[in-house]
Amino acid sequence: NNSELYLIIFPWPENLIHGQEIFNWENYASKICKKHQCKKVINLFKDFENIKKNNTNWKKLIYIDDDIHLKKYGNSILANKILNEVTFN
Repeated sequence: NNSELYLIIFPWPENLIHGQEIFNWENYASKICKKHQCKKVINLFKDFENIKKNNTNWKKLIYIDDDIHLKKYGNSILANKILNEVTFN
C-alpha cells in the first residue's frame, strides 16, 4: 500500500546492564530492515546508554518500576527521536 516502514528499537533495562553479547537487537533489526526494505531503523540504544552513563537513577528515570515500559521521560526521548529522524511529506 505504498507506506514507509520504520523499525524502532530501544533497550530494555537488562540490555543496558548486561549488553548484547548473547543476542544483539541492533544487528537483528538491521537485518530485518534490509530484508523487508524498510525505510530506516530508528535506534535508541545509544541514547539510552548515554542516559544510563550520565544518571545514577537512570532506571527510575526511563522505565516504569520493575517493568520494561517507558515512563514519561523515556517516551519523550522516543518521541523526539522519531520526530528528528522521520521525514514527513
